[in-house]
Amino acid sequence: MSVSGFFYEKSKALIRLDWGLIFVMSSIFGLGLLMLFSASGGQWMPWALPQLLRFGLGFVLMLVIATTKVRLWYQLSYVIYGISLLLLVAVEVIGAVGMGAQRWIKLGVFNLQPSELMKIALILVLARLLSEIKEEHIDSLKRLLIPVGVICVPVALVLKEPDLGTGLLLLLIGGSLFFLRGVKSWYFSIVG
Repeated sequence: MSVSGFFYEKSKALIRLDWGLIFVMSSIFGLGLLMLFSASGGQWMPWALPQLLRFGLGFVLMLVIATTKVRLWYQLSYVIYGISLLLLVAVEVIGAVGMGAQRWIKLGVFNLQPSELMKIALILVLARLLSEIKEEHIDSLKRLLIPVGVICVPVALVLKEPDLGTGLLLLLIGGSLFFLRGVKSWYFSIVG
């Protein structure tokens, strides 16, 4: 694909975005920014300017992600999951302790919480794994063992931090994807 073709595709994708939702999100951010500015006595530091920079970075990242073809996320799902899993293991080795829990990796400018990345990675990898199971095999325990393991490994690592809330959320994400894929409800009662 040529450079002009790339930018043409991105511009088409930008036009298709839900700009009403983006406006609402940006308005809420603006209100929050005004509150931070007011709380700091009309000064940009220490809260308003860092929040503005984080929002700007997040906004650009959101546009890049939203205009990327879904097929690319499908192809990268195992890589994203693997990186997120390695980061969760790294928390155990080099993680920073704060408020009685070891959940963050210090990266100088900001602290990274790998369990937050794992939420997205888990959705991507489970969507791929479950979509590859044929409809007639969706209730086969043998076929569901790998997706269950993909959920249980990060949950165990997150619970070790300890972070019960995020661990339960990862289980809920996994269970929701199993439910949406059509796994029989009696499997859920066994797990429950």
